[in-house]
Amino acid sequence: MDLKYVIFDYGGTLDTGGVHWADMIFRTYKEHGLDVAMEDFRKAYIAVERYLGGSRVVLPSHTFHETLSLKIRLQQRWLYEHGCVEQGIAELETLHKAVVGGLYQQAKRNTCLARSVMMALRTAGLRMALVSNFYGNIRTVLCEMGLDDLFEHVIESAEVGIRKPDPRIFALAADRLAVTDADKNRVAVVGDSLEKDIVPAGSLGFRTVWISPVTVGSASLFDDRTACAAGSVPTCRISSLSQLLLYVDNVVEGQVPAPEKWV
Repeated sequence: MDLKYVIFDYGGTLDTGGVHWADMIFRTYKEHGLDVAMEDFRKAYIAVERYLGGSRVVLPSHTFHETLSLKIRLQQRWLYEHGCVEQGIAELETLHKAVVGGLYQQAKRNTCLARSVMMALRTAGLRMALVSNFYGNIRTVLCEMGLDDLFEHVIESAEVGIRKPDPRIFALAADRLAVTDADKNRVAVVGDSLEKDIVPAGSLGFRTVWISPVTVGSASLFDDRTACAAGSVPTCRISSLSQLLLYVDNVVEGQVPAPEKWV
């Protein structure tokens, strides 16, 4: 029962290597001297995500760099207006440029690695699709990051009106790949979130590969690892995207590794 299809998440999977974007941003803020409490930043992050998700501020033509710049600017404005930081507007503007530049370079490096992994999968004959909760500009972002030629189908929440963790968005990707009921166990969904990727994909009978480089029990702003207690254990857990190639090799050979094998 070898694999035939791989459905990838995007944000937090291909562009950060499994680290939640909130953790990436918070860590970068700290590295650049923004002294903000974790809970205050968490509130700012959620507020900005809700605003971006419910508005048309991000246009289909916006690049990832433009989207990231807007997101960081809105977060800093929220923190400033709510009295969560000591820096003034001028200091925050200087910080904004440094934070955006650092995060963008990290994302470019991670997507470059992701491309090499996915090229190997395509060479091995696997068919790939992307499923993402995004702002309506995922195709522009994929082109910017050099990933636009890898997926047969791209399913974006802003386009189809379905957001993860609704399993219908994964079912839609499988339908576009023409996956039959008999081939469900030949599908692997790769994502960084138990709640949004692993649980819904597993409920459809797909194999699930959870990319989680952070040690269980360590601090995270959006730690959903407790979802395992609800019976949502992934088929396999990997600590880096490159380990996906090891998992695929084992499945093709008929040996399904234990979830912790590649940790």
